Amino acid sequence: MLTYSFMRMYAYLFGHSVNIFMTAEIAIYNKSAVALAADSAVTIQGSGTHKIYNGAEKLFALSKSQPVGVMVYGAGSLCRVPWELIIKEYRSNRLRGGSFDTLDEYACDFWDYLLSSDALIPEELRENNLSAFLQELFFREIIQGAEKAQIEPFIEQNGRSPTIMESYNLLEAHCEGLYNALLEYPLYDSFELQDIEDLKEYAEFKADELLTSLPSSQQVSPSESLKDKVANVFAHALCKNVDLGQNTGVVFAGYGKKEYFPVVLAFNLLGFVNGKLRLRANSAKSAAGGASGLRAYAQEDEVDMFMSGVSSPLKEKFEHEYGSAMQQTLAECASIIDDIADDDSKEALKQRILEFGSQVWNESQNNLSAHIRECYIDKVVGMIEFLPKQDLAEMAESMVNLTAFKRKVSNEQETVGGPIDVAIISKGDGFIWVKRKHYFTKSLNEHYFLNQSTIGLEHE
Repeated sequence: MLTYSFMRMYAYLFGHSVNIFMTAEIAIYNKSAVALAADSAVTIQGSGTHKIYNGAEKLFALSKSQPVGVMVYGAGSLCRVPWELIIKEYRSNRLRGGSFDTLDEYACDFWDYLLSSDALIPEELRENNLSAFLQELFFREIIQGAEKAQIEPFIEQNGRSPTIMESYNLLEAHCEGLYNALLEYPLYDSFELQDIEDLKEYAEFKADELLTSLPSSQQVSPSESLKDKVANVFAHALCKNVDLGQNTGVVFAGYGKKEYFPVVLAFNLLGFVNGKLRLRANSAKSAAGGASGLRAYAQEDEVDMFMSGVSSPLKEKFEHEYGSAMQQTLAECASIIDDIADDDSKEALKQRILEFGSQVWNESQNNLSAHIRECYIDKVVGMIEFLPKQDLAEMAESMVNLTAFKRKVSNEQETVGGPIDVAIISKGDGFIWVKRKHYFTKSLNEHYFLNQSTIGLEHE
């Protein structure tokens, strides 16, 4: 049977450890400055186990002389190269004392640096990262997905396990569904449909490699049609913004030379393919210059509750329960109409009730959203607009602490914790550390601070 030893093979392939910034990070901004705060927790996962440490670096000054900072969350590395090393190498060897007119130009230069950094991120590591992504896609979404969506229903319906050929057919049908779903996903930034065609040969090679690694392939070879279906899924997934793989959120904050209000730019990055970055801007987590507000990254539930007066999971539960209640009410109304109305008026009455119910539901949802914005979100944002720098920093730290405290006193894992790094970036003062952890004793390492100040002077 096709499903034989899949889980053992999956555990073997993905048994290596990865570090994940399951974190809470905050950007709070108004016309005066932007405050950034990040905790220090990092989760090491691998072989079915995990360990949490509290010493990760997630917030950095992108420049020693310009008012620009960067935060990272999600995957703690890019192709297994630590983000701390990448960012500091960019700052020291690429940016140096340089500057750009806009924050977007800083981000573009950083992405160009990643593409050209063959020594820092060798081609072998890029290829390994790509191969790991396809393995995860294959075993998690294609194989395990087919087990749940196709094979288990087959067993329930027929009272037996499918043969190998039947399993291949079910797998092929599942791939067709995945392919149709992927057609709806947006391409990564700078990607075109031609990139999918250009990757087809590579996708076919990897599809053949993974399919022939299945135990069942030793008895019956997978068909060319199945290989083609898997390759189609691979080629599209490599170019589409899908929620798979070791994604890193990268947040730039600060000012270009010609910008007088702070800007926040957020991106999602998964790695490299075909000489391009698998990168997409996250406009929902970005902010234009001149705006006031708060953006939370990674673990956002407690911040959302602070801002809106209700947690997102609770709001979703309310919507689900009330939506179900309304559906049941409408169904009962339809049943009553069937009992008392004549055939000519029956359908018209049902349609009127359904339309009225839909209208009432939409209006209630809109009224609730307007109430949350007016009575909660707008009040907080209105207050943020006039906060001085030190209060922006205090608020940013408090938002991270709020999430850490909730994890500490609940039965959830303490994936937010440790020292909180806090920085303020303003046009006049530049990047200022308000709180910053060090892994060493300051009094024993005066040379470090001397070197840092010397670098800063060299870049002025």
